[in-house]
Amino acid sequence: QSAMGATSQADLLVIVGTSGATNLPSQMVFMAQRQGIPVININPDQSGFGGLLQHHTHALLVTDKASEALPKVVEAILK
Repeated sequence: QSAMGATSQADLLVIVGTSGATNLPSQMVFMAQRQGIPVININPDQSGFGGLLQHHTHALLVTDKASEALPKVVEAILK
């Protein structure tokens, strides 16, 4: 419940390195979609969340390793 509560109050949902095969991350993405919360998915393999987020109007799919992408994402957010 705490993860869903945090998602419902988030300004941005950042997903790093998970396929979305389990229930909780998928529920978090669906909630973000319903509420119009932007989502950034960082994963070199875009299976799972990649297909789910293709129809999300506020999603960015980053197909790099987390070690390469996260510093760039943080820098862009902080600007």
